[in-house]
Amino acid sequence: MSPAPRMPQKLQSKNRLAFLWTVSLLLSLPLSALADTAVPVDRLRSQLQGRTQVPIVLPNQLPEADALYSNVASVSPGGYEISFTYTPDCQGTACTWGYFSAQRGGTIDTQPISPRDTIESVTLANGTQAQFTNFCGAYCTAQASWISQGVLYSASVKNGRRETVVALANSALQAVRPTSNPSAPNNATLTSRDPGSRINIRDRASTNSPTRHYGLAGDAVRVLEQVTGSDRQPWYRVQFVGSGAAGWVRGDFIRF
Repeated sequence: MSPAPRMPQKLQSKNRLAFLWTVSLLLSLPLSALADTAVPVDRLRSQLQGRTQVPIVLPNQLPEADALYSNVASVSPGGYEISFTYTPDCQGTACTWGYFSAQRGGTIDTQPISPRDTIESVTLANGTQAQFTNFCGAYCTAQASWISQGVLYSASVKNGRRETVVALANSALQAVRPTSNPSAPNNATLTSRDPGSRINIRDRASTNSPTRHYGLAGDAVRVLEQVTGSDRQPWYRVQFVGSGAAGWVRGDFIRF
């Protein structure tokens, strides 16, 4: 059998150059970015309402994260945590992308654990001042945290970038509703069957919560937020028009 004819040297060089040019062109093209994942805010909010007494704040988009699952990981009167995972039944960190949490009375970590840790101040949407941290152990956790109305909110991404957690936090801040019931009026007065009795203004939406201060029937207040308490009654977080003091009062002591 006669050997196959060899390609001329000049043609081989041209083909090699064409191949190298094609490869370099492909490498220079930007990789397609991961699509954002929409968060099922209405479903999560319905699972949290009536079970927590902190203002419910949730992101509506997970940046640079394609096809994630959003679930309530924990909820209590004092806070909640939402997990974002790669699988619907994730039970550990290996399948977890990140978290969003709220905790009444929480504090921001400001002490590094290792020399690799990063702590710096950042400004989020609406001018909100926050702390960015990136703490590393078996893996790194990038997190943006801020305090609003006595509640610590945190957006965190496992092995994430600063830009990603800032975008996640901004998604939550930009989606904040002024009240849990947007149709509730902002102006109201305190009312009572006994006009001379004191109306307790409490720390949380519960009759078991300590009384922060008190009001009287006829006092003008501004409604800041509405939730369903553990007693299944509507509770309102109100602010007195005169003093600016704020707290929670049960719905039967409010007149709109």
